[in-house]
Amino acid sequence: MTNNTWRRRLMDRYPEIFPRTPSGDESLYGYAFVGDGWRDLIEVAVERIAARAPLGSFRIDRIEEKYGTVVMALQRVQAGLDADILSAVDEAVALAEARSASTCQICGAEGVLYDADGWFVTRCAEHAHGVPVPVRPGWDNVELLMVVSGGHLKVSRARRYDRLTDTFIDIDPSTLEVDE
Repeated sequence: MTNNTWRRRLMDRYPEIFPRTPSGDESLYGYAFVGDGWRDLIEVAVERIAARAPLGSFRIDRIEEKYGTVVMALQRVQAGLDADILSAVDEAVALAEARSASTCQICGAEGVLYDADGWFVTRCAEHAHGVPVPVRPGWDNVELLMVVSGGHLKVSRARRYDRLTDTFIDIDPSTLEVDE
């Protein structure tokens, strides 16, 4: 069973991030269509955004699950924001997305990605459904930033999500044996 109370409270706590219709009704913009196990990571992401971005500068349009991880779509409402603010907001979203990839959608415990008859879900051992998706050794929780250079796709940055500290740790891309 899904608990909708935390979603409504979050939207009420941050009305500048979760818009309402002109009549004052809540819209579905930003409503968290995700499992209760991701409550904490959604709340932390919204708190991080609210702490760094000026009031009313961003609006959350969508929070949903896709391919076993959370997707947060934001819209910048205010132009001319400082690069540090934009970077902090991007990092808040990236951390939430990375944490979701290792967090059970049902209970919030540590989890892994499963293929459940063509549907990807992130689950703990207790709520496992399907078969675990194999991960190449050394590639667990890795995020790559790719750029085009000289007409070729190259790794610009590699970092690993550390669930214990809820941070990214830069890693040397050459250790990953990336086929470019």
